[in-house]
Amino acid sequence: MKIKLFIAILAFIIQAVCLPVEASADEDPAFSLGDDSLLEKYLVQPADQIKLAKYISLLAPLLKDRAQTLKLGSEGFEENNPLLGRRPSPTKINSYFLAYALSILASFHLPEPFASSILDTTRYQEEIVIFENERLFNREASVTSAPIAFMFTITY
Repeated sequence: MKIKLFIAILAFIIQAVCLPVEASADEDPAFSLGDDSLLEKYLVQPADQIKLAKYISLLAPLLKDRAQTLKLGSEGFEENNPLLGRRPSPTKINSYFLAYALSILASFHLPEPFASSILDTTRYQEEIVIFENERLFNREASVTSAPIAFMFTITY
């Protein structure tokens, strides 16, 4: 619940700060730097706001998957991810998810619709993994392999 509230507040702040600034250099000379305002120069450009919103919405499922992965050993299960190994240490799990979250940031350098497709696919994949982990913890299913999902996003 705390993470959802944090993400909502962060999204509100980003939206409020990234709105186009209509003040000109004549109205507020301390707030402008040449032709561009400080907000337009140093904050997220409008074209990247969608990517940022999708990335922020991806962090909650990614953190939940991390928490579930940390809990696997205490529940008597083994990890299926070959990059982590069957019984990964908490340090290895945390390092893996940090590298995973940072590697997804590379999508910001890709043009649309590729960036949105990567972010949407990653979120969809994480939601499937979280659902399967919950079923596994409740003894409703046995998971022997990791699910694979792809999503292609069309923006217009």
